[in-house]
Amino acid sequence: DVLDTLPALYEFNFGAGMLTTEEIAFLCAKYPHLTGESMGAYTLHEIPCPGDVRICGQRKPSLTLPKDRKRLDKYIADFNALVCEYHAGLLPHPTERTD
Repeated sequence: DVLDTLPALYEFNFGAGMLTTEEIAFLCAKYPHLTGESMGAYTLHEIPCPGDVRICGQRKPSLTLPKDRKRLDKYIADFNALVCEYHAGLLPHPTERTD
């Protein structure tokens, strides 16, 4: 993992659709000290309209708040569960998943 060779890295920015949700959750679990625009369940940085959020992960939607608040809360809960499972070692590296 290239990030292992960069111990002084504290901010890692990438497009919200560049990685899968599972890959982002894995990075959050393995490198909890990293921050960045797309290091979480959603981002506000790629959205031009106030009240809109972009769910992080390939092929994930943009949502409009407050209308989509329940959907956003579900994405956040699912993302946080993935992070916990990766952190606990319950899931293999995302590139090793077979499902």
